[in-house]
Amino acid sequence: MRNKDGLLYLLDFGAVKQVAVGGGNNKKSTGVYSMGFAPPEQMSGSQVYPSTDIYALAVTCITLLTGKPAEDLYDSFNNRWTWHSFDPQISDRLT
Repeated sequence: MRNKDGLLYLLDFGAVKQVAVGGGNNKKSTGVYSMGFAPPEQMSGSQVYPSTDIYALAVTCITLLTGKPAEDLYDSFNNRWTWHSFDPQISDRLT
């Protein structure tokens, strides 16, 4: 998120910390996430794993590489990511 001066800020971490301090179940999703960046198991409230954060990081990376919002990069009808179609000009190895 950007403030009125254009400075970037990370979001959602305060809410997660608040749930964690309150003694929440660390195996279940907190229900705090940004739409498009959370994996299906987190959105459904199921058990989460360390890979849950990797998923969110990957979505962040492809939104930065393509300049497109997450909802434009995922084809929910075919249940797959379609970010390659935006030609982000990256190497096959990085892909």
